[in-house]
Amino acid sequence: MEAQEIRYRVNKKVFRQASLYAMFLRNRNTFRVGIAVVLAVAFYTVLAVQGTFPLSYLPIYIAAAYLVWMLLLLGREEQRVLRYLKSDESLLGTEYVLRFDAGKLSVEIPEKKLRNTVALAKLASAIEISSVFMLCLSADQLYLVPTAAMTDEQRTALRGLLSSRLGERFYSSILAREKKK
Repeated sequence: MEAQEIRYRVNKKVFRQASLYAMFLRNRNTFRVGIAVVLAVAFYTVLAVQGTFPLSYLPIYIAAAYLVWMLLLLGREEQRVLRYLKSDESLLGTEYVLRFDAGKLSVEIPEKKLRNTVALAKLASAIEISSVFMLCLSADQLYLVPTAAMTDEQRTALRGLLSSRLGERFYSSILAREKKK
């Protein structure tokens, strides 16, 4: 495979999407239970109003508590995003240079004189959603690569390379959608 180079800048929108996606991944069971409870209580309330069951307010309070909890989680994540945007350590708007070939991945931030190279097999994980690739080099290092900065060929090449090198540690919503068809 021929080496590829992508130059890009991460903007607020991409950073926010990646942060919210990661928050949903961390709390996916909580959100699943919360949504199931809210739907069940909505169904119960409709039946109770029609006279099928006696109306009890306890399930409604439980559903309201789940809704408030989910909104607090979203608010806390938005607060973290805003705090990062205002911090001096923020790398948003900084130019990144991503280079990858068949065996390694290199991320460079020329303005900060930072460079990190890792063998593809050593990547902790990678996730592709519609607008961004999230490359987890370690538990502490995550690089975002906006798909808007890539050509279709580069995107397909990176997706194929990550899929073949990482196996189960790579998830692509694009590939998942194609498999469902």
